[in-house]
Amino acid sequence: MGKNVKSIFVVGLKLLLICAVVAGVVSFVYTVTEKPYQANIDSTKREAVETIFGESGLTLTELDTDVYKVEKGGALKGYCAKGVGVGFNGDIELMVGYDQSFTVIGVSIVTNSETPGVGSRALEASYLERYKGQSGEDADVDALSGATYSSRGVKAGVKDATERLILALGK
Repeated sequence: MGKNVKSIFVVGLKLLLICAVVAGVVSFVYTVTEKPYQANIDSTKREAVETIFGESGLTLTELDTDVYKVEKGGALKGYCAKGVGVGFNGDIELMVGYDQSFTVIGVSIVTNSETPGVGSRALEASYLERYKGQSGEDADVDALSGATYSSRGVKAGVKDATERLILALGK
């Protein structure tokens, strides 16, 4: 009986040691990759804003989490906010640009997991262009046949971005 307890204790100690080593490795990898990962996300957002406003060298001032005032040379160009909607295969993250009167001037997809060739049609520029000139809260854009969930996800993302902007500006 004593030998059994000892062998169980040894196995438990080995498992504890393995778990500690794995936890250390995971922690190390997280620490090493955290800054490059965040820099990649920030770069993707900046590219989305520059695509929406059609120029580079913009100054982004964060008003709230993922809500930005966009300026160039001290002059206000508009605002940009991240929105999230649920598509067929998961979240669709997008950036929505607004002019000074809070009309949508552009939408750019940041991340998505929609099915290529089907749901991804709602992520193409030709569909996203339909939001230009619309109010983000109640955009009158029809869903695409065959990409209904993705279309609704984009529309929900635009509405989410608009609500974040309104909340950040206190309007």
